[in-house]
Amino acid sequence: MIAYHSLILFVLLHRSDCLEFTIGALLSDDEVISSFKRMVSSVRDSVYDDTVTFKAAGEALALNALKATNQVCNLFNSSEGRIFALIISHPNGAPGSAPLSVSFTCAFYHLPVIGVSARHSIFSDKYSHGSFLRTVPPFSNEASIWVDLIKAFGWREVCVIHSDDHDAKKVLSYLESASQRGIDFKITRQVAINTDEEDAAQMKDFISLLQPVRNEQTRVILLFLRRKFAEYVFLAARKLGMLEAEWAWIVTEQALDASNIPNGVIGVRLLQVTELDHVADAVRIATQSILHLVRTDYDAMKHLHSVKACSDNPSEIQSKSKLPGRSPYMWKDYATKLFRDMLAMNFTDGRTGHLEFNEYGDRIKPIYDIVNAQITNQDINNLSAQKSFEFERPTLVSVGSYGVHQPTPMEWISDEPHPSLLSINLSKLIWPGNSIVKRQQLVCIQRANDGKCQKTEKRLVHAAPISFKKKTHLKVVTIESVPFVQTRPKLSDKCNESDDPLVFKTEIECTHTDPTTGIKKHYCCYGYCIDLLRLLANRTGLELTSTPFTYDLHLVGDGQVGDVDENETHKWTGIIGEILSGTADLAVAPVSITPERAARVEFTKPFKYLGITILVKRERARSNLGSFLQPFESSLWVLVALSVHVVAFVLYLLDHFSPFGRTNSDLDMSVDGSGSYSTLRQFDNEKQLNDKNTLTLTHLRQQQQQKEDEEGLNLSSAVYFAWAVLLNSGIGEGTPHSFSARVLGMVWAGFAMIIVASYTANLAAFLVLDRPEASISGIDDVRLRNPQKDFLFATIRGSPVEMYFKRQVEFATMYRVMETNNYDSVEEAIQAIKSGTLKAFIWDSARLNYEVSIDCELITAGEVFGRNSYGLVMKKNNPWLYELSQAVLNFHERGIMETLDTKWIHIKSNNCERTESSPATLGLTNMAGVFIMIGMGLAAGAILTFVEVLCAKRRCEQKKKHELSTATIQQWRDTVQKRQNDRYFLNATDKQMQLCHNTEISFDDVIHHSVAIDKNNLNSSAIYSTNMKNKQSNNPKPNFSMNMKEKYSVIEDDLLSTKGRINRKRKASDYSCDGNDDGDNDALDSSLSFALHTSKNNLKQIGEKYCVTTYRCDQVNNYENNDKNEMEKEQEQVGQKGYEEEEQFSELIHRSGTVTTHNNMNNINHYQKSNIISAV
Repeated sequence: MIAYHSLILFVLLHRSDCLEFTIGALLSDDEVISSFKRMVSSVRDSVYDDTVTFKAAGEALALNALKATNQVCNLFNSSEGRIFALIISHPNGAPGSAPLSVSFTCAFYHLPVIGVSARHSIFSDKYSHGSFLRTVPPFSNEASIWVDLIKAFGWREVCVIHSDDHDAKKVLSYLESASQRGIDFKITRQVAINTDEEDAAQMKDFISLLQPVRNEQTRVILLFLRRKFAEYVFLAARKLGMLEAEWAWIVTEQALDASNIPNGVIGVRLLQVTELDHVADAVRIATQSILHLVRTDYDAMKHLHSVKACSDNPSEIQSKSKLPGRSPYMWKDYATKLFRDMLAMNFTDGRTGHLEFNEYGDRIKPIYDIVNAQITNQDINNLSAQKSFEFERPTLVSVGSYGVHQPTPMEWISDEPHPSLLSINLSKLIWPGNSIVKRQQLVCIQRANDGKCQKTEKRLVHAAPISFKKKTHLKVVTIESVPFVQTRPKLSDKCNESDDPLVFKTEIECTHTDPTTGIKKHYCCYGYCIDLLRLLANRTGLELTSTPFTYDLHLVGDGQVGDVDENETHKWTGIIGEILSGTADLAVAPVSITPERAARVEFTKPFKYLGITILVKRERARSNLGSFLQPFESSLWVLVALSVHVVAFVLYLLDHFSPFGRTNSDLDMSVDGSGSYSTLRQFDNEKQLNDKNTLTLTHLRQQQQQKEDEEGLNLSSAVYFAWAVLLNSGIGEGTPHSFSARVLGMVWAGFAMIIVASYTANLAAFLVLDRPEASISGIDDVRLRNPQKDFLFATIRGSPVEMYFKRQVEFATMYRVMETNNYDSVEEAIQAIKSGTLKAFIWDSARLNYEVSIDCELITAGEVFGRNSYGLVMKKNNPWLYELSQAVLNFHERGIMETLDTKWIHIKSNNCERTESSPATLGLTNMAGVFIMIGMGLAAGAILTFVEVLCAKRRCEQKKKHELSTATIQQWRDTVQKRQNDRYFLNATDKQMQLCHNTEISFDDVIHHSVAIDKNNLNSSAIYSTNMKNKQSNNPKPNFSMNMKEKYSVIEDDLLSTKGRINRKRKASDYSCDGNDDGDNDALDSSLSFALHTSKNNLKQIGEKYCVTTYRCDQVNNYENNDKNEMEKEQEQVGQKGYEEEEQFSELIHRSGTVTTHNNMNNINHYQKSNIISAV
């Protein structure tokens, strides 16, 4: 292997023939071609003692593409297959078709082509131009310089006027990517100009193309056009006044050659761009690459042949090697190696500077001059557009450079790094309108090692114009929408305006022009948005250092917020359409921020956050008669009522069957608990005692009272006890006696406490805190999710709310139903709600909250959903956008927006009942059921009392009949007894009469005697069981030493006290005619009353007896005879009637069968009472 390389070196040093390589050229003119040939010859003289020579072959490039291709073929033929490179130039003003055809041809034959003036980016496409490289960068590379200039000047907005070719697309792509990488600027408008040659004649009128640019607020123009089209643009710009002060132009290198380039234009151009310099560098690249390939493979380069004619097939071109073992040399392979060697060239001492290429064959790291078009003739701006080509062309003055690292200028105070390759002297710059811009701003006077500014100072320095022009008088559009904007006709000369922005609820004059008739009307506008506009326009005293603006306010012509017209034009209508067309600069109105609108216009930070809610008609709470029953369900009320009676019945059973629930006397009544045998036995004993007259009235009363006290809990008392515990009322009746019943009573009391407490709590919730409710619960209500025919709901047609339901899949059913019911305006929908035609209206919460605050019959239902917001509307990249957004945020922080909400939306009306802040007051409608229940109780009590009276009357009549029969029998017996007493009395009277005739008897003796007789009668009436012995006693032994009047008073007092106790007992019985007490009291009352009456008449009778005894004793016998006759007749009648009654009574007793203890006691008492009556 070493021997082989030594052989190659020996051949190179001792060869007898010379290697010759041809370098072709198609340049701009013959002069350049002559210079090219001299350059190639100079390279030949300096290489290896003339062992390698280079031959130059070239001619002027034809402007026709076909001719240029034939020129390439001629070069192939003349070089005899030894052409290894081609240098090509692009003449100024020539079309790009000729260089393109040459590049295409050479690429087909793999012949390397070096361009010295081809600046179009299409040559960077290696699929079409695979063997092309150039010593100049493409025009599109200027985009990076433009980005650094924008950053250095602090511009935020630019407008780009460009061609429609491949270069312009690359420029726009780079600018857009740079803005996305963090460089703070935006392309506000792009104007594309068709630069096809055949359409050039139709592009002379550029005024219509530049008119929209002039209407924009952007004042920085980036121009990327060739010379001819740049001249048209400059001409139109001068006519539109776009070359005056406040404007800035940056143009491409091609536009710098325009004959009418205006004063103040800034451009970039490649440093030392003469064609000869680039040809010299191209020759050096070609020759050095060929020599490098010769050194690496001499034999191949000696025998290698390139293209000899255009008819050759490039893939079949090959050369045979004379060295043993070598395969043929393919031209395609060695041509590719040669092109790679050219791309790898890196010269720092080139004629045009540093030479280096990227993989696309484009030169990198070039050096540019930043030039400024300046003229000294100040009257040039006064020339007409027609004479624009006649005046002296401005001079391009270098004001900076790009491509060499530069220190950071002192004007740069940003923390971001300054463009390192950019150097520009702002003090040398002249801007359009021959203006020089200066302003006070901070400059850095001390920097750290890392480049960051450490100390700043405010100075007057040269600067660039502002990239946008901020208008100070804006055309503001709004729309009538309560409560944000309200209008009234302007009747007087002036609206109620105020210069103080902090004074709310003032008016501003506004106009409305009918789009159909063109009639203009004047109104006074006021509302939420009007106050907001006044705050934004005049922000003095609001801690903002921004410039205030003036405005003209008008209402939108078609009365719409804005939507895309569905006709062929597809234009935006309403407020959005006026903003896009430039009719209005700013919209202060309730405009919802939607994606469709945000794609066309710009919104500030939201001034009002809201959502979607539902408006329904308020349903007043209807208090029915059963409002007090609402705390519990019907089933629970039934269970409570059932529990009361079940517990009462169980209490009765427990107390009745428990051994400890009855008294000892009850236990002694029977063995088995029934008491029948003991009762009969007791009846017999009492009958015997009655016959023997051993019981007294006092003893019977004590026994009866003791029986009442020891009586157990009956069913009636148990029911009353259960209800009394449940209702927490006093217990005046009997209570359970047994321990088991009392345990149940305590459990029932606990149950009652829980029930009552729960009822009280729920009653407060249902009555005290009662609120009117909406007819639906919210957006998830079943009547909305599953629409019904009798429940209509809708929104506004074409509104963002409708779009929201249209986009949401979950509301698809609702949207299909409401689509046919939607209204055209909010006012119509609200009126439909009030009239009942529409059941629910879905709209923005702000408007609906306002309607609820002023109309007591309306209410919002459910929670807010579909969050949204209102914002101020401006055109894209409006210079006021940032400032107004900051102002809105400041208003939010300071609470000004909340103040506007309170004054315009959440209005506190005194006419509506505000149940949200205080509990509702209960009225008769809430508690009517309770009063009706009391009335029903009173009525039921009266009816039951009437029924009881009727029943008691009937029972008393039956009882009276029974007593009458018993009394008749007893009267008969008493008559018989009276007859015996009368006989005894007559006998005694006869004796007294005899004594009266024979002996003088004093009045006191008569009195004592009568009192003794009355005393016996009164004692007989006071005894409950008639004492037959006292009645049959014919030998009374009265104590005549007692005074008769004292005796009578004592007896009368005793009878009166007895009657009082009986009356109290009778009142306690409360018209009850059944039981033992009623019969006893009535009979005893009657007997005592009769006895009292008899005692009161004794004095009169005594007086009569005294008279009879003293003066008329002779009439006694007559009276006796008359009484005897009458008594006998009466006795016969009474006896007959008593017999009949006794028969009926006996038959009644026989039918009754077994007589209970109480009935026997009643019979005994009736019998005793009859004895008492007879005794009296």
